[in-house]
Amino acid sequence: MHPDIPQPRLPSGKENDLRVRILLVAIERFATHGYGATSIRSIVEAVGCTKPALYYHFGSKADLFVEVHRAVQSKVRKAFVAMPQNAAPLAERLERFVSSLLEATVEDPSPARLLLTAIHRPEQGQPPLDLEAFHAHNLARLAAVLQQAQAAGEVREDLAAEVLAEILLGMVHHRALELLRGKPLAHDVSKQIIDVFIHGART
Repeated sequence: MHPDIPQPRLPSGKENDLRVRILLVAIERFATHGYGATSIRSIVEAVGCTKPALYYHFGSKADLFVEVHRAVQSKVRKAFVAMPQNAAPLAERLERFVSSLLEATVEDPSPARLLLTAIHRPEQGQPPLDLEAFHAHNLARLAAVLQQAQAAGEVREDLAAEVLAEILLGMVHHRALELLRGKPLAHDVSKQIIDVFIHGART
């Protein structure tokens, strides 16, 4: 577990059920309407709870927004953490990794929209988020996999692993943004991304 990235608090029992429901609704509302246009009233009405119940779990709207991002970031980090544990060839591991991120975006666009908006178009007045630590953690995970591949002769050694990781993440971010704009996902898009990343566009 990365020490610079706080983990979301997870109570147990019915308390946890309500907290999770609040988080799920808040993810969708903040992703769709933004921080400023989302009201606590709209969240509690959708959840079916009272404002005091929400404030019991989250002290303020700002606290809820930060916790929403922590929950989304935690889910994304799992894909990065799982990748080095897979013993398959590099191309297969990377393809599964990319597929897991893009398929999650297809199944539920709200977390990706929330996160990518915060990264590329942060809203003025929203609470501060530690996105640098989140990005650094994920980049380091991916770079470590690529460094191992360089040592095994699977990837060019004349390029820094961190630069290669940035390039691959940029390709995935672009495709995720296209998905959020309504462009359909080709069935083999993850294979295409990794093929171009590893072998380039040469014939």
